[in-house]
Amino acid sequence: MKKLDVGKAQIKVMRILWDKKRATAQDITDEINKTEPVKHSSVQTFLRILVKKGIVGFETEKRTFVYFPLVNEDQIKNFAVQNLIEHVFEG
Repeated sequence: MKKLDVGKAQIKVMRILWDKKRATAQDITDEINKTEPVKHSSVQTFLRILVKKGIVGFETEKRTFVYFPLVNEDQIKNFAVQNLIEHVFEG
């Protein structure tokens, strides 16, 4: 079972992956840096967490990790709404 809870910074990574379908950590870092500063090491940490949760997968191409989403945007949104209802409104 995937753990679909994602933080604000992780959702930025996911939006890029949903848009591009496949991207390296550097691609993601460069894209986020167009609008706000982020360290490459932070993006790598976000990706490791997302992989561990089963939300993102990866393949190795010429010693470079290429990441791709394993869940779609609607799945994350639905989980977030259900989570809000359960925690804020007690079900």
